Amino acid sequence: MAAIGARRLIAGDFDGTRGGPLGVRLAIDGARTVDWTLARLHAARPVALVSGFWRSGTTWVQECLAEALSAKTVFEPLSPLDPRRRAMLAALRLPYDSLQAAMPGPLADDDPLWGFLDHACTGRHTSNFTLNCRSSLRDSFATRIVVKDVRMPFNLAGFHRRFGIPVLHLRRHPCAVAASLLAADWDWSFSRVGLGHLLPDIDDRSAVLGDCDGDGLSRIAAWWAVTERHAAASLRGCVWGHEAIYEEVARDPAPAFAALCGWLGLPQRRVPRFARVSASTVGAAAPRDRWRSSLSRREIARVEAIVTRIHPGCLDAWGGPSA
Repeated sequence: MAAIGARRLIAGDFDGTRGGPLGVRLAIDGARTVDWTLARLHAARPVALVSGFWRSGTTWVQECLAEALSAKTVFEPLSPLDPRRRAMLAALRLPYDSLQAAMPGPLADDDPLWGFLDHACTGRHTSNFTLNCRSSLRDSFATRIVVKDVRMPFNLAGFHRRFGIPVLHLRRHPCAVAASLLAADWDWSFSRVGLGHLLPDIDDRSAVLGDCDGDGLSRIAAWWAVTERHAAASLRGCVWGHEAIYEEVARDPAPAFAALCGWLGLPQRRVPRFARVSASTVGAAAPRDRWRSSLSRREIARVEAIVTRIHPGCLDAWGGPSA
């Protein structure tokens, strides 16, 4: 099936500047005005959080789920591209690449960051980046919100306590994640990120840092394994949490999304355009096993050895290690 292109509301204008065609600027301003108005009236609320590591198909899942529910999206409120979030991170004095890759560690229920998320996740956001998955101004009039963030894995239980909504955590094979991140044409890279800037205060911090901080591939594998281990522990036995394997969802998306809507307890109102090219270009239209040819056998073995050491058994969902 040919990939379906998607018209984007913000057309890459992420940083809040006023450049670009007049129609785009008006659409952005209109979307933010509608979001803020509905938020002040308490007329819009989150109905689901989509979590997962970078390049795990979370954007595609968010877009499809929002379309299925006739909801709107709030895209990565924890991104430092949001001016308010960037100001909160300034005190950390992290290098740019580490700032982009950082996730807040487990937050106390009274941490000020929850106040920021109260605003951002209900529509009172200050960043165009948050509108990344919107296709038109019309999207903003929806009163259901599907939130997605790749920086949430250490706070899934806290997010549920705060907002009282289900959490969907998406997991993609770590080799696929690593290959996609290494190929990403971004202004930051894991090759320049120090794990010491990222890891929260965990019991085995020194063991994780041991031999994983010398190259981008190893850093990605270690950071993926640490965050996935914490997410799995947070969701274990919780009726409000659901873990899904990206490859399984993308293989047969129609029944997968119907089941997700049923799990959320919300009616499916539309059939999503599963073959869309998502805002992050990872979705059903992208080859799911490209990593098997783009990574060498040695690189695959390295990733799988690191993630197995940090998060034993995590590869069982894909049939165990490839080697």
